[in-house]
Amino acid sequence: LVRVTGSTQAAAKEMAFIRAETNRLALSTVDGAKGYARLANAAVGTTLAGEGVRQVFSALNTITRANRLSQEEYGRVLNQVTQIISKGRIQTEELITLAESGIPAFTMLGQSMGVTGTQLGEMLQKGQVPAQALILLADKLQKEFGALAEQAAQTMPAKFARGWNQIKLEVIDAAQGILESGELINAFEFKSNMLDI
Repeated sequence: LVRVTGSTQAAAKEMAFIRAETNRLALSTVDGAKGYARLANAAVGTTLAGEGVRQVFSALNTITRANRLSQEEYGRVLNQVTQIISKGRIQTEELITLAESGIPAFTMLGQSMGVTGTQLGEMLQKGQVPAQALILLADKLQKEFGALAEQAAQTMPAKFARGWNQIKLEVIDAAQGILESGELINAFEFKSNMLDI
């Protein structure tokens, strides 16, 4: 994250956002940090960098919790979204993969862009749908699945996951404190290594 954001302070701010977002939906902060770093790295130099990545990351978390995606499914979704950002445009293949993970991306993207399915298909075929449209899709996903995700985050399995996640973070923080007291390494670099970003 330090490489992507440019400073330890900026990276710490992003890490705080990741922790708050994953805790809100009872998702793994470790996996979330890895996923966020991939998205942020792909978005460097694009209009999605910064706030755009945050919106997309938050929407991915929402759909992950709402649809109870497995770690493998989350990984597939993350791969497709990262590819979209890297290529700078959305293609039909990526929307199909998202659909296979229970995300009605094609329908929702068309609705958010104000076009029919046929029109969207033609636009995708001609490479006319920029990666920036992910923001529209992210907003639509939040509106459609936000309440369901919040509800799912209050189930017993989710509460257990949140508790386990907190324990892991406390271990990381405790280890960081020990190393800080010995002035062995930079605190955030250590946290990044622990999270394997």
